[in-house]
Amino acid sequence: MENVILIGLGLILLFVLYKNVGMYKRIKFNKTYVELFNKVLKEDNERAYEDVVEYVNKTENIEFKNKGRIFELYLELAKDLPYEETLNELDFRELFYNGEKVSMEKVGYNSDTFVWIIALFARARKHDKLEIIDAIMAKLKLYEDLLKNYVEYTLCLSVARAIKGEDDLGVAFMWQLIDGDYAKYKYDTRLIGIYKRIATSFLAYTHQELNEDEVNDIRLLAASLVGSFILKDIDMYEEYKPESPKADDTEELPEEEKANEESIDNSEEPKEDKE
Repeated sequence: MENVILIGLGLILLFVLYKNVGMYKRIKFNKTYVELFNKVLKEDNERAYEDVVEYVNKTENIEFKNKGRIFELYLELAKDLPYEETLNELDFRELFYNGEKVSMEKVGYNSDTFVWIIALFARARKHDKLEIIDAIMAKLKLYEDLLKNYVEYTLCLSVARAIKGEDDLGVAFMWQLIDGDYAKYKYDTRLIGIYKRIATSFLAYTHQELNEDEVNDIRLLAASLVGSFILKDIDMYEEYKPESPKADDTEELPEEEKANEESIDNSEEPKEDKE
């Protein structure tokens, strides 16, 4: 009996050790990704594109390599560079899977990626490259059975429709979101605020009538880093820009995006998706 107990304890310790090693590796990769995020988007860096290309080429982790490719594609559009190779190589599978199995932890960890996909959609709209939106949505559609009940995916789909002028312009879901009628969806609780502000902004983009509180939400989005990028690329920033200096958008993005050691150390706590 004692041997059985000891074997059981040993297996538990091995499992804990395995999880801790895996978590350490992820935090290490995430730290490098956050450093790239800061270098590219928060500093006056004339070599931003070169830094992203170097990151994508050197990083060993396929998941983070593909997160970097989103920035690479974003900057290729900004610089009017060929983007087809990056777009073809972009693969979302590693953001949702461990090997052959779906990883709900990975889905949660990568919820911020959808915000940057929406920023990329806005950038594609600015440069009249709507085929990029089609290509990315086709890549995401491969995982539709997994993602269809997530706010993040449905918001991306709605924004794509709004920009391309398709179907109902995505307004039905966006109104549903800002009205709080999303209990049937899963979502990152820390990002629901920015999701609602993005939805409100694209309701304005599609000329929906908004009340003063909703208009103020767009102003709050404009005061964030990623929000200012989105609104500038859909030609709405000047109308809603803040009078005071731009706020630090780390209040909106998840811990993985915060630019300090303490937040990085705490960034890999699993998120609780809401049903």
